[in-house]
Amino acid sequence: MQQSSIHPTLAEKAPSTKEKVMTEQDIMEQLSKRYIEIIANRKGYYVLNGKDYGTDLHITKAVKYDKSFCETGRQVHIQVKSVIETSEHLTETTDKIKYDLRGKNYNDLVFRRKENGYIPLILILFIFPNNSEKWLQVTSEYLTLSKCAYWYYPDEKMGLEYVNPKSTKRVEIPKSNLILMDFFPYIFNYFK
Repeated sequence: MQQSSIHPTLAEKAPSTKEKVMTEQDIMEQLSKRYIEIIANRKGYYVLNGKDYGTDLHITKAVKYDKSFCETGRQVHIQVKSVIETSEHLTETTDKIKYDLRGKNYNDLVFRRKENGYIPLILILFIFPNNSEKWLQVTSEYLTLSKCAYWYYPDEKMGLEYVNPKSTKRVEIPKSNLILMDFFPYIFNYFK
């Protein structure tokens, strides 16, 4: 008999591994959002809850003011997409990630880029390994979420033209846009 890696009483109550409660895409999306939240939280930023109209996360920061904290009023909105590394919608070159984004999602990014005074909307693309067993690893020493995430903001030099919302738009993300621990201080400074 194979021994369970979780507590025996929890194993008895857990659904069978054949019983799926979420799709793989749903799981990737939720893991991606939590990853972004963890990176933000570690640097003192936090997520505001709101209705999702093409925006998955609303990130803000509070600052110390007169012996208490006050929201800065500054925000960055994030559209989250998740994909496995061998997806037909993803191509990787030596210096770029190319991703086929739904036209409607691309148009949301362009609309927010064109409008002065609107809160910036950026795309974060999380790329997962093909093997779902490698997505999340937990031991008594560490928690690891694999593989990596990149950010994208439409470039005015490349043109800010709307596309057919039912088509796809191939976005090119520089590999230098890899999300690391200093991402939120950097991006809030970028949109200052």
